[in-house]
Amino acid sequence: MMSSTFVNSKSCKVSRITEKINIDRCYYDYGLFNQEKSEFDEYWTRKNPNITSNKYSEYFQYKSSDELETYPYLGQYYNFYGGGYVYFLDIGKNSLEQIQTDLENLEKLSWIDAHTRGVFYEFQVYNPYLNLFAYCTILLEIIPTGKIIKTIFFEPVILFEPSNSFAAFIIAINIIFLIFTIFFMIKEIRLIIKQKLDYLKNFWNYVEWTIFVFTWFTFSMYLYRLYAKEDLIDKIKSHKEKVIKLQMVCYWNGMMSVCLGFLSFLGTLKFLKLLRFNRSIKEFMVTMRLCGNDLINFSLLFLFIWGAFSQLIYLEMHDKAKSFSTIISTFESTFLMTLNKLYKEIYVERDSLLISVVTIFFYIVVVFSLLSIFITIITDNFSKSARATDSDEEGLLVAEFLKEKFLDYFGKNGKIENRKKKHTSSQNNQNIDEYEKKFINIIENIDLKLK
Repeated sequence: MMSSTFVNSKSCKVSRITEKINIDRCYYDYGLFNQEKSEFDEYWTRKNPNITSNKYSEYFQYKSSDELETYPYLGQYYNFYGGGYVYFLDIGKNSLEQIQTDLENLEKLSWIDAHTRGVFYEFQVYNPYLNLFAYCTILLEIIPTGKIIKTIFFEPVILFEPSNSFAAFIIAINIIFLIFTIFFMIKEIRLIIKQKLDYLKNFWNYVEWTIFVFTWFTFSMYLYRLYAKEDLIDKIKSHKEKVIKLQMVCYWNGMMSVCLGFLSFLGTLKFLKLLRFNRSIKEFMVTMRLCGNDLINFSLLFLFIWGAFSQLIYLEMHDKAKSFSTIISTFESTFLMTLNKLYKEIYVERDSLLISVVTIFFYIVVVFSLLSIFITIITDNFSKSARATDSDEEGLLVAEFLKEKFLDYFGKNGKIENRKKKHTSSQNNQNIDEYEKKFINIIENIDLKLK
């Protein structure tokens, strides 16, 4: 499927000055409120109901995102909202020669013209050996300066999940996870009833409820993804749909992956609470608590200076390098520069002395100065946390006690060595009992002789 989006032809008015030099049109940037949604005839003329439509008139009719079953798409320059003017490349019904002829005729009919801001080419592929579908999108963004920005996106997804023992194991693990989630939710609700307002003072309670929220979000997305997959499989089997769209399944699959990522992060964060008896983890937690205020003040300073350099680099490099083409990608790239990632576009740009000077000052101010301040804050508070940890012996004694019990039980050779120890200790106890009996008999004999 190939689709295009257009900016509204009446998006801005021509000024009087430009009218004098025979400029009769202008266009704002493409956006939500100035996208074209009208119906046209060939050559983008206003649709006349008295004229009979031909084969190519269909491709000049706007189709909404609901008709196309599409979601919004974030490009590098524009945000697209799902609708557009569509030409279906139906390879199953039409030959390649027919498709080529249609594309040549669309070019003659100016299907892509000065109003065009985005051209999508979407298709799906399937690998039977890997049992893997892939939703593929090639986007060409046409910005007002005439430059074309290319974006290629591939999203793999599994529709036909194998029904084997491993799949059953995964389902069982998910069910156990949900059971534990329900159990701990009930436990937290009882704790709220017991502690009331004091419950809100504990940071880890917020972590618990965040885990609950993301768990149920993930579970609901999993169910909806199952429904979308079954609906898509029915469409594939029935062959009734003109185009099979995998975008919805891929979208919810991506959202579920994001939620699983947050769950993994929060689960890892919970380990800090479980491992608080470990000396290193305890020192880390105490260090973060001591330097909290200093880090907040440092973060404000860092964001201010980093943002200033990022905006300046964006203004200078947005039309020269993909890594700096948008303000968001510029922030990402400059942050990676603090981690010693080098971008060749900056160093091979010989026409601009400004970008070279800005880059040098960026490394001096941000990398050397600010990061040195950050390290100083951490090291200064780490020495304080070490003294605080040494004074708190209870937690460390608990950790040592648990470690010793663990080693005593399992030992170097596991349970076998533990059983051997138990067997030898029982033999020693029997020998001691025999010695005690013999000693008592000797004492009794001595008493009888003395009498």
